[in-house]
Formats: sequence, C-alpha cells, structure tokens
Amino acid sequence: MLLLASFTAALAAGAAAQSISAAKTVSNINGITSMSSALDKTAKTVTLLNGFQTGPQVIDGFNAIVQTATKDYNEMNGGKQKRSETPKHPHWNVARQSTKYTVKEQDAVCNAFIDFVKVHQALLATVIGKHGILEVTGVAYQMAAVLRSVEGVVDEIAFTLIAEVPHCAAKANAQKKQLDQSLQKSIDTYADGLP
Repeated sequence: MLLLASFTAALAAGAAAQSISAAKTVSNINGITSMSSALDKTAKTVTLLNGFQTGPQVIDGFNAIVQTATKDYNEMNGGKQKRSETPKHPHWNVARQSTKYTVKEQDAVCNAFIDFVKVHQALLATVIGKHGILEVTGVAYQMAAVLRSVEGVVDEIAFTLIAEVPHCAAKANAQKKQLDQSLQKSIDTYADGLP
C-alpha cells in the first residue's frame, strides 16, 4: 500500500517534469515483469532438500527487483528519490496531473502494468505456498523484510504510473489494489509469529 502510494506520487511528479518516454516506461515495467517471472520459476523449485540454498536466492531475487524498480522509479521521477504529497483527484483517488502520453501510449503503459501485476501476483502466490519450507530454513524474517521493501517500491511506481495514464487510470488503479492485497497477504504470511 505504501509502495503503491509512492509509485503514484512518482508518476505525478513525472507528469510535471517527465524525463522518460512512454516506450521507456513500458520497457522498464516489462523488465521488472521479466525479473518477477524468472524469480517465480526459482521460487517454484524450493524444496525441503534445497531450501537452504534456494531460499536465499529468492530473497536475493526480490532484492534485485527492489533495486531495479527503485532505479526505474528515480528515472521516471526525474531523479527525485523521495515522494512528495500531491493533491488527489476526488473521484479516482490518485494524483492528477497533465500527461504528455498519448491515449495509445497510456494504453501501452496500462497494459504493461496489468501484465506486471498478474506475473507478480503469481510470484507472490508461489512464495506464500513455500512459506512452510522457507520458515524451516530460517529465512522467514528476511522474506518478510524484503516483501515490505517490494511493497514500498511497487507503491511508488504504481502511483506514478497511474498519474500518467488518466485515460486508463481506473483500470490501473483496480490492478494496483489487487496487487496491494496480494502483497499484504504475503507479508502477513511471513510476518506472522515474528517479533
């Protein structure tokens, strides 16, 4: 949730001083989607026999996603690293700014974001399913922490993107909410019982 809020603010800031094209935005989203897909494949291989090796690989994969998404967010946000509060549109509950993206470009950004949400939700479902094994290997605390980091950067990017795509903002915002729920479920799964 915090991640998506930050993501929307980043998009709003990008609209005011847009530093990358819609094609670059789509490319950045697709890159993170590919990383999430590859990590899902790794996470699916986690077993009791290899969990001590693959568990840390999954955490490293999430850390790589956070690093890449943070770099992409900073690029989208004109190099600014912290979000600033922006006025919210009363009907969309997302930051409203003018966009330089055409309707066709906005659709491309929305479609890339929707694909990212689907792939990332599949990854999160896999990670939730591997909770018991990863808890036995002692990486549950690290997993909860990295999932919180993922949540933060995804929020930043999502909010920034939604502000750039008023044409399809409602659809993108609905996807963001679904991803928020999946992220929260995964965090709750790994944080349950931790200090």
